Amino acid sequence: MCLIIWAQNMHPDYKLILLANRDEFYERPALPAHFWENGLLAGKDLQAGGTWLGLHPKKGVAAVTNYRDPKLIKDKAPSRGELPLQYLTSPQSSLNYLVRLHPRAAAYNGFNLLLFDGRDVMYYSNIERIIKKADEGIHGLSNALLDTPWPKVRRCRQALKQYIEQLEAQPPAADDLFGIMQDTWHPPDDELPHTGVPLEWERALASPFIRTPRYGTRLTTIILWDKHDRVAFIEKWHATPFQEEKIQRFELQMRLLE
Repeated sequence: MCLIIWAQNMHPDYKLILLANRDEFYERPALPAHFWENGLLAGKDLQAGGTWLGLHPKKGVAAVTNYRDPKLIKDKAPSRGELPLQYLTSPQSSLNYLVRLHPRAAAYNGFNLLLFDGRDVMYYSNIERIIKKADEGIHGLSNALLDTPWPKVRRCRQALKQYIEQLEAQPPAADDLFGIMQDTWHPPDDELPHTGVPLEWERALASPFIRTPRYGTRLTTIILWDKHDRVAFIEKWHATPFQEEKIQRFELQMRLLE
């Protein structure tokens, strides 16, 4: 998962409006979102067995992104995709889970982890190593730390802000939210981040919606969590050389643990 934009308590009817793009090599095998035997709703990475984003009716939402710095990569590190699963299938609160994760977080390659329990968005990165509660408002996360102002993060945050403002009290439309995340705009070179990858990769990865011959945005997920704890989970798999475009929608009533 490489770009997540969300608005917390910025719409009169919704606690959370979350938009997320998963960027990955096209040939890496994965399953679309489905209900697992343990009640989890998530896609599945068939190579490592984890997920990039998931939801459990009793726990909330969890999502992970990689932190991009090639010189920090460790061989044989555990899969970061297991982190959302650990939280969503544990009895721990979001804060307690992050407190327990902290001492062992360095074993993983660089990551950012978001947890939403129906009340708070909690954030932790094993690069910064600080547990944070995100303020209400509109935030963005890519492959750096929370709200790092990469051009695509700034652009999508602003697009979501403007969209919610013009909605007033109307519900958001999934097609409009997908449109925000399918933006192929590229910033000028002098605004690119410097993450240690070659310039041509910095250019390709700087777009909200990435397309290269072998790597790109494979799916977009929209989560609409209303004030009555009803959640719409909408997923769009984008056409690639290995898959056809597909959209699916799930409606859930959250029954969160106290």
